[in-house]
Amino acid sequence: MGNYMYESRTNIKLPRLVFKPPRDGPTLWEIGIPDRSAAEFYVPPNETKYNNNLYLKQDTFRQYGLWERYTKIYPKKDLVFTVGTSDYKKDRFFADVLRL
Repeated sequence: MGNYMYESRTNIKLPRLVFKPPRDGPTLWEIGIPDRSAAEFYVPPNETKYNNNLYLKQDTFRQYGLWERYTKIYPKKDLVFTVGTSDYKKDRFFADVLRL
C-alpha cells in the first residue's frame, strides 16, 4: 500500500460519448437539455469555504454544498416553474432539494 502509483505507458484515445435519450413518441414539453447534466439550469454561486478548484470555471453544478444555498436564496417559498412561460436557465434550480 502506501504511496503506490501505476504509470501507464499507453494512451487510449476514446471517442466523445454523446447521450441520446430514447424517444418513443412526440415530446409534449421538456425542461432543459436531456444530456444528463444540470449545467443549463440556475446554479447559484458557491460559498468559498466549499470551493473545489476543479469546478470553478466549468461544471459549476458539481461544487459541494450548492444544495444548501436553496433555502438561503428562497427562504419563504419554493420556485414555481410554469411550462411555456418560465425560463429554465433562471427559473429552475439545478437540483431537486427537499425543504426541511
